[in-house]
Amino acid sequence: MRRQIIPEAHGCARWRVKITPEKRIEMENSKLVMSQIFRNTLAKDWPWEKIDKRILDTFPLQREDINGQTKPRARRARGAGGAGGASHTGQAGGSGAGPTGQSGRSGQTEGSGQTGQAGTSGAGQAGTSGAGQAGQQATETGQENRKTTQQLSTEWPFLFRGRGMLTHFNELTQINWLEKLDEFQDDFEPYSFIKFLSTLKELESSSTRRKYKRAVKNKTCKYPKIVATVLMLAQFYKEDESESVIEIEKTTKINEVQDIDGLVLPPTPCLLSLGPVFEAKGFFFSIDSNVVSSAKSFKEGLTLLFCSYFVMNIKYAPHAGNTLDFLQRVVAKIEPERGTKMSKKNYKQPLSERLQTLLDRYANWEKAQQTEQDQEQEDQNADDFSNSGNDGNTSSTSE
Repeated sequence: MRRQIIPEAHGCARWRVKITPEKRIEMENSKLVMSQIFRNTLAKDWPWEKIDKRILDTFPLQREDINGQTKPRARRARGAGGAGGASHTGQAGGSGAGPTGQSGRSGQTEGSGQTGQAGTSGAGQAGTSGAGQAGQQATETGQENRKTTQQLSTEWPFLFRGRGMLTHFNELTQINWLEKLDEFQDDFEPYSFIKFLSTLKELESSSTRRKYKRAVKNKTCKYPKIVATVLMLAQFYKEDESESVIEIEKTTKINEVQDIDGLVLPPTPCLLSLGPVFEAKGFFFSIDSNVVSSAKSFKEGLTLLFCSYFVMNIKYAPHAGNTLDFLQRVVAKIEPERGTKMSKKNYKQPLSERLQTLLDRYANWEKAQQTEQDQEQEDQNADDFSNSGNDGNTSSTSE
């Protein structure tokens, strides 16, 4: 059965940018400079202002490497008819492509119509672009090989750091993610939203609000509202939290993650919390079942997690889609007229209805809370007036 195709440029304003030969030379040189900075400079000394500028200057080249070099017409034909080679070195789509044709980019990539499998070391069956049957099929159909996430993280290392991912995402979508996240915290009143979620029958057994209050009291978490909102949304939608956040031992080093017994990293973007998420002092970021970078806070980690879905053209994780869709539409305000980054086959209710139902319930709850507060204020005013009258009578009597 053919899977539903979604636009590769879903929610993106600058998905593909043309490069002139002269600019290409400049971009390649700038790319080389960034690689040298990454290799030869301590992380604490990275000149981020200069790096941000170089990321923007080389943005078209990054998109070319991420999207692949195929012509738009050929890409559309693949999406419509399943011709050989899936977007982002996902599962090759031509006739005869089987399990050995799996390669490259995490999860189900946009426009491929097939579920790709992790292609970096230790995951997937064809580890790098051009390896295995997928690479052979891509060559045979006249399509240039696309780079795996492992290759991209090597060639564009700053792209997989929080600030670098943010810079690329903002340029790609023409939306400032951190500004939107701050606006959500100011305008949507996350504590009120958290309180609302905790009143729902679906979350009556959730312990997240209690942990949130404890984190606020003990100041163990820098962004407790954001953490609680994400976790409670996942619980409300009965989604698998481990598709987005996995808790590991707080003393784990980044090069030790792959050796943890029983730990299976999902192919889609994922955060690894060093200890309980409300107490974690750091996070690791995983994509294609490989840890590629770290983050100092949940806010930075969430930036990597959410933004990477757009930057890398990945469909939302099957069992985390509602939470990610909330972040997209309510927080980031990215609401394309058509298409979705979710796999509709996993959900019976239409996407827009699920989200709107939750927002309507919140609006009704907030209205009821306001009515209750207004009534309490009226009662208090009446009591104050009554007491002031009694005080006057007492004063007259005593005179």
